[in-house]
Amino acid sequence: MKPKKITIQRLLNDELIKALPALYATEDVPLEDKLIVCRFHMIDQPNGWSWYVFEGELLEAYEREPDGCLVENDYRFFGIVHGFEKEMGYFLLSELTCLRHPHAGDLVVKIDPNIFLEPYSQFKHLD
Repeated sequence: MKPKKITIQRLLNDELIKALPALYATEDVPLEDKLIVCRFHMIDQPNGWSWYVFEGELLEAYEREPDGCLVENDYRFFGIVHGFEKEMGYFLLSELTCLRHPHAGDLVVKIDPNIFLEPYSQFKHLD
């Protein structure tokens, strides 16, 4: 039986994709100086989470564990998430697009249309 095929819808525009540094390109840059390229945020949530992207790369196709689905055109990002805590790490665009409202089924994560290219330290409201 062939694995189910999932193609991630195009949520990132060409300008944003061009602005994304490759993964590990800024690993020697201190956190306060890392540039936030874009952010994803939860909408209509009282304790909304935000994912701030520093780097990213296209993952053309891979087999997802544990369901064996073939995923195409996903992106892996490196950044910082602000939720109950702040944590740096990697996250997938496909993970964000799977976050749905428990009752309505609507997507709860949206991409901010702005390309920031602002140092993390300039986002004073994040502390």
